[in-house]
Amino acid sequence: MRINFDAILERALRGVRRSYVFMGLGVNSSEDERLQNYQLTPVTKIQLLEDGLSEEVVADFKGNYREWVINSAFRDSLESFHVFVEQIFLCLILIKKKAPSIEHVKKDLARFEKLPFPSKLEALKKDFGVEPDFINHIKSINKTRNCMSHRRCVVSSKDFNNKEKTALVLRWRGLNMVLTDKEGQREGHMSEFIGTRTKHETDVGLRFVDREKVFLAGQIIRFEPRELAEVLWYWTMEIQKMARLAVEYAKTSGVTIVDPRS
Repeated sequence: MRINFDAILERALRGVRRSYVFMGLGVNSSEDERLQNYQLTPVTKIQLLEDGLSEEVVADFKGNYREWVINSAFRDSLESFHVFVEQIFLCLILIKKKAPSIEHVKKDLARFEKLPFPSKLEALKKDFGVEPDFINHIKSINKTRNCMSHRRCVVSSKDFNNKEKTALVLRWRGLNMVLTDKEGQREGHMSEFIGTRTKHETDVGLRFVDREKVFLAGQIIRFEPRELAEVLWYWTMEIQKMARLAVEYAKTSGVTIVDPRS
């Protein structure tokens, strides 16, 4: 049996890129003032809205569309990660049991598929030593996605995940830019320094940081494109880390690793 970890990794990363591209197309089109045609009649031959709605109404359509695109990209990226986790488990359980085919691990797969997503991450960590760097961040992302999918982005007490059980807190890893000169140090999101001119010779560095958004009961979950783009970048880091650990488990289990270039 041959297991192609590279293909599994690429499929997961492609899912992240898909979300990024779709978000880009949606956000850019929603902000394009030239785009005013909201009718689909020429394609569907069905018309549900009247022609000639005011610019204010169309602008409201586009604003809501922008938000819908961003939220959809967020959910879609997590769905890709769910698939990645299940495929990694399949590979590792085949290796652990030295199974000659998937038929021999069907019961294991069935048990794993029934687990809630956070428990799947814990199972990978416990059984194979495969885990993301920041498992609680991913759990918070999944919690946010559940609210978006089941409660139309309106936060309720079912979504609370902070210690006080008073809010939904979304966490992810990001990058800040650090500018250091003889007057001191400035730090902030990279976008904040676009076009910045410095008075003195300046050292430029990057620093990993934890970011979070807090949503209280009744609030609507909303993201800015910058925030989701950073979440997607964070996904790629975690996906690559877990794929590397899966390959390490295969090596320590005696599996022959073949360089795909050979």
